[in-house]
Amino acid sequence: MSDSYRIREIARLYGLCADTLRYYEEQGILSPERGENNYRRYRIQDICNLNVIRELRELDMPMERIRDYITARSVPSTLRMMEEEERIIDSRIRELRQARRDVERRIRDIREASALPEAPRLLELSGRPCYQLGNEVILDDNMDFLLRKLEKKHETVLRSLDDEKIAAVLSAEHLARGEYGCFSSVLLITPGARDWDVLLEPGLYASAVYRGSYARREETMGRLREFMEGQGLHPLDAPVEIYHIDAHETLDREEYVTEIQLRVGKNP
Repeated sequence: MSDSYRIREIARLYGLCADTLRYYEEQGILSPERGENNYRRYRIQDICNLNVIRELRELDMPMERIRDYITARSVPSTLRMMEEEERIIDSRIRELRQARRDVERRIRDIREASALPEAPRLLELSGRPCYQLGNEVILDDNMDFLLRKLEKKHETVLRSLDDEKIAAVLSAEHLARGEYGCFSSVLLITPGARDWDVLLEPGLYASAVYRGSYARREETMGRLREFMEGQGLHPLDAPVEIYHIDAHETLDREEYVTEIQLRVGKNP
């Protein structure tokens, strides 16, 4: 059995390219001997070092930290390194658990959205904190860009929240002129947020859901107005459109699920 191995054998065994092994050598964490024709020969100690490198790189350990450890390895330093590995693994576990909760929430939200009734109805809703972007006319075509911008602005906070929803406020001024594709602001509804920008007020809301293209918005607003008239209700605020299922979940616009909510009061 050979007590040393050439670069091609080691590269194949560890699934590495030869350039990576040469880089490790440049960093001082591998020290192959030179054999005949100046070929590199990797010994058992190099293989042990490669095992350590692979383990620590899988945890995204910086190369400088790996080099410091490998070049002065001892039982005490190994114990310290393994304790550091434990902390990194525990952090990864927390991140994975949060990722699982996020996936479970999205599954729940999509299933609940798919079951939403289209018929207008009344909802008693509590106050909902929101992050807001924009205080001017926003067109349908610009919506996705502004939502990404809003999410980017608050991404640190959003990671700790469990139930944000994307929404937009329809422009009351444009609705009065029969224009249904204009918005006054884009919202992320974020229950649990502490430093929110605006609050969707608590109260009674008239709600209607439509499926498919946003071209159905006008028809849905008509159904909502008829429902409100029949219930003896009048609007208190501009309508809010909530995007339960959109381009983030499907390429088929016919599968979109959108809800329009409008805070209402009883007619005198």
